[in-house]
Parts: sequence; structure tokens; C-alpha cells
Amino acid sequence: MQAPSRIAIAIAAVIALSACSEVQMPLSAEKSPMVSNAPAVEADPSSPPPAAISVGISGICNIESIGGLSGPALDGVVRVESDTTVSGWRAYQAADGTEADAWLRILGQDGDVAFQTPLAATVDRPGVAEAVGRASALRSGFKQVKMSQLPQGSYTLEVVLNAGPEWVRCSHTRQLQVM
Repeated sequence: MQAPSRIAIAIAAVIALSACSEVQMPLSAEKSPMVSNAPAVEADPSSPPPAAISVGISGICNIESIGGLSGPALDGVVRVESDTTVSGWRAYQAADGTEADAWLRILGQDGDVAFQTPLAATVDRPGVAEAVGRASALRSGFKQVKMSQLPQGSYTLEVVLNAGPEWVRCSHTRQLQVM
């Protein structure tokens, strides 16, 4: 899929998916849905994602709950214990037409990956499938993904997806403070 198509898909998804999120947040000019101009990182489906992924796309995921907190409580820094859970949804179509494999990961303040795990979609989300216009996105929800043994500190929580020939990251992130 070429970049102009991704941009159109990302814009349509952001508009449509605003109804699927627990919190409706207006898009600011600086967070408009777009693909960065940086080169993509080639995907290797047999290994975890690389630390540096430059292509960020809006509207392909939503982290809806962290440690039982949801809604506006997630807009700022979320304070959690070292063992906590995360839930939400992710929907991005890979180059071969299937739903992209995803990983949940936590980045330290230096940008290094502190934690990552494959992100299986196990929860049906009919609103997401309808919004993106793909029946394959029905099972796009993830629930109770457990993060454990994180040392105290500040982190960024993100979702990255294997789009086939490249890795992309969801530009919707959350900030964590592990106590």
C-alpha cells in the first residue's frame, strides 16, 4: 500500500473511530492524522519490533484502560504499580489484507524498550469493525494485557503494528509513572 492510501485510510479511520473510543478527544492541528515522511522500518514477522519506528499513524488504536483507570484519567500521567493491566483496541490492515500483528510496549525516558509483548486481539469490537469498514477488524480488542516487574520511573506506553513490509506505531500513546 502506498503512502497516499495510508493517509486517506488514517484520516477516515480517525473520523470514524471517534465513536468507538470511550473518550472523544478533538484532534489538534499538530496531531492531525498523517504518516511521517521518515523511512519505514522493515518488518520481520519472526522477531519483536525494533526500538526505533518512525512511521506513526493516528486512528489505528486506542489504549482505553490502564490499571482499571479509563476515560479522562488517562489523559495525563497515569500512576500505576509495577504489575498492572492494559486494555483497548487496535485495527490496522497489513499489506496482505489481513489485520496486522501488534505489540504492546513500554519505552523508558531514553526511548529504549523497557517492556514489550505480542498484543493478541481477543475481544470482539463491532464498532471498530464498522468504523474501519472491515469485517476482519471485528476481533480488534485487547483486554487485560499484563505488564509486570517494571522498575519505578516514567514511561510511554504504545502499540506498534507489523504492516507486512514495515512496522508502524500508533501515534496514540499514554504516559505512565510506575510507583
